[in-house]
Amino acid sequence: MIGQLQVGNPEFLMNEIFVPIYDYIFSSNKLNLKFQLLSNLVNITQQEALNSEKNFLKAKSEIFSKNTSTLIDAKMLAGNSSYEAEGSSFFLQSYIDQIMECVLDTDLFDYNNIGFELLSIILDQGLVHPLKVAIESLPQSALRKRASKLHLEISSKFDSFIHSQDIEGVKLAYQTQLAVHDNNYIKVAGFCLKNIYKGSEYEIEGSLQPLYDTVINKKPKRNTLIKDLVSLVSIRLKSYFEDPEIEAESSSGNVVINKDDLGILGYPNSINTFPLDRELVEAKARSTNEDIEETYNELVPFSRYIIENLLTIQYSVVDEVLFLIKELSKIVGSYGFLLMHIFDSFIPMRARRDLDFETISAGEDDMKTKRATVASIIVGALLILRETLKLTYKVSETRCASYASGDISPTKEKATFNPVLSLSNHWSLFEHTSKQETSEKGISKSSRNIIMPSWKAWPFAIKIPETLEEFKKQRLIYMQLFTDLTSVTGVTI
Repeated sequence: MIGQLQVGNPEFLMNEIFVPIYDYIFSSNKLNLKFQLLSNLVNITQQEALNSEKNFLKAKSEIFSKNTSTLIDAKMLAGNSSYEAEGSSFFLQSYIDQIMECVLDTDLFDYNNIGFELLSIILDQGLVHPLKVAIESLPQSALRKRASKLHLEISSKFDSFIHSQDIEGVKLAYQTQLAVHDNNYIKVAGFCLKNIYKGSEYEIEGSLQPLYDTVINKKPKRNTLIKDLVSLVSIRLKSYFEDPEIEAESSSGNVVINKDDLGILGYPNSINTFPLDRELVEAKARSTNEDIEETYNELVPFSRYIIENLLTIQYSVVDEVLFLIKELSKIVGSYGFLLMHIFDSFIPMRARRDLDFETISAGEDDMKTKRATVASIIVGALLILRETLKLTYKVSETRCASYASGDISPTKEKATFNPVLSLSNHWSLFEHTSKQETSEKGISKSSRNIIMPSWKAWPFAIKIPETLEEFKKQRLIYMQLFTDLTSVTGVTI
């Protein structure tokens, strides 16, 4: 009865009287109620689509007539319909997460997957722009092509404002993929394999390639998107480096010598005059590990997702690659040497001590050390991304430096994506992947070996360090990476 009333009077859809009913239905396991609610939404949304089209055509005809007083709300055309408090658009915005759950709920397939049908209508109407980015970024989604096509069409019509929500779409894309994989951070990938020839030939494609395609021929918006994607990573790093204790420790130009280092230099070490309380150390270590796991999950998986996208997006001209490398250089230059300074303050001397590594200080100092180590995973990944891009697109360090300094003009030289060129370098994010390995990663497989992104050279990007030895290993390989790549180039990044 309520459903019939709403279909006939869509303005009742978001009446506060019905909200508790919606919440109950979406949170319950009663598929028949979910089916009925979604069916009503399909009918209401389809009817509103017809009405909107009529209104649009009427407004369009008035615009081209002498009567220029008629205004069309750009937000409505772009899909930001939250202003419409009584329509289906506002309902869809409010319950989009629950609708997505219905789409991903295999049990609803028995009811012709009404959630999928509703989502298709949402995309066709141009509603919920960030959702389009999220759906088109899912590698195995049946809606990927459809959402991509619609997004491209809308962006060409409403180019002046449609991109204002791009980054929100990127964030939602990551969260959506994470939800699809039951919050398994390791399975989230910033790339996929696109079938190009009858199921036997594939090419690598960034998950966010459809989004990038909407700006690829518009340099200002293209550069803005690249810069914003890099900023998503740098913002997370900045939140760590703004820690007052980190800034104080690294503000001096000299290497910091702490109490643990005094004993090595022949000075009395007051810490060593007291025996360690192992139970206290273990308790603090457990607390520290929990905090570090939270820090890692907040910082690394999302950053890895962005980095994989930046690696596999198909760029059209070399200027795009040079601009990206320039943005990466800013971050690595800001944080890379700072981390080297922090690690230098305790690695060289402590590495020579004849002590059990597991008993080295726990507590605040250990927490700061581990957090710095987690940050180094991202900074190092950005540096490897920079190196891999140079190799893949055959861009020399000299050319990168000239571009960054403004000595050369932007070029329209076509960018040629060739990951084979990076395989001979140890610090590469590409490697040959077998059919079996590809299948295990849940990505479309090929009948032959293919080149895919790999974190083999940077293992802690996909595995959180757990033991003190693993944290030490990450710091050491970071220092080796930084030494190798900055000494080879002969420049300060």
